[in-house]
Amino acid sequence: MTAMLQAMGALFGLRDSVHVHEGSPLQLWLKRHGARTVAKYNELLNVGGVGPVTFQAETPTKTFSAYIDPEGKFTEVDKLSQVDDAGQIFGCIMSILLLKTVK
Repeated sequence: MTAMLQAMGALFGLRDSVHVHEGSPLQLWLKRHGARTVAKYNELLNVGGVGPVTFQAETPTKTFSAYIDPEGKFTEVDKLSQVDDAGQIFGCIMSILLLKTVK
């Protein structure tokens, strides 16, 4: 099992207590840095477990929607990982757009 999958599995196990500030130093780090991913994962669950999940920048015109596992082939930990990946991709896209704006 890769380290990333282990981290996602640990975050998945902590998803119901992500806002409880207690645990080991590693758990606290996972909670702090994974809270946004857990929130988006919960958003995914609220729309039927497939999506779309919308990522939004500071302005309402800059959004990115993602469908997560529409065929239902992956585990819940994999879906959490896909939500995290989509959030990172959105961050990269916004960084590129910002650089183009600044130049």
